[in-house]
Amino acid sequence: MTIIIQQNNQAVDLAIKELLVQNVIAVPTDTVYGLAVDATSCEAVAKLYDIKKRQQNKPIAIFLPNLQDAKKIFSFSELADKIAKKYLPGKLTIILPVQNKAKLAKNLNINNNTLGFRIVDSFFISKLFTKFDRPLAVTSANLSGSATAVSAIEIEQQFSQLAIIIDNQQNLCNEASTIVEIIKNDFKIIRQGQLIIE
Repeated sequence: MTIIIQQNNQAVDLAIKELLVQNVIAVPTDTVYGLAVDATSCEAVAKLYDIKKRQQNKPIAIFLPNLQDAKKIFSFSELADKIAKKYLPGKLTIILPVQNKAKLAKNLNINNNTLGFRIVDSFFISKLFTKFDRPLAVTSANLSGSATAVSAIEIEQQFSQLAIIIDNQQNLCNEASTIVEIIKNDFKIIRQGQLIIE
């Protein structure tokens, strides 16, 4: 396992090298550390469920670089567009109907035709997306039911099978993103995190 700081010039290339061979990597986000894989690969998504010991019927959200890419996959209502423009990039996961599943691994569990996505405000993820043109499937860096790891060292202790950990050299808070589900022009808070929708 390699631990590499996010400012290292090789960090992005090494992360992409692992993503392209369907491996799971750990990355810092703008909320907690996440376990990430190529969201278009069924094999990679299966590994992610396995490593995290996550129930197969629980969906995994995806990270996208920008709103234009989100609109190629998700069906946006007027309200969804308004919330996305106001709060993204940021500490928010938006659950919307999927209109184009073609790019996504079938085992992400697109329940009721909906899935969550994030556009994060993160130094490393932004750099990664300048070279990696696929969505990422990302879930918090912890075994299901356990507390989220707040540092690269804690991740290393929990997950010996990871290929690479990108270290931002500081402990991240363990408060995850706010999750909002938007159905047409109504919304429901599924999980309240740091971000408050007004």
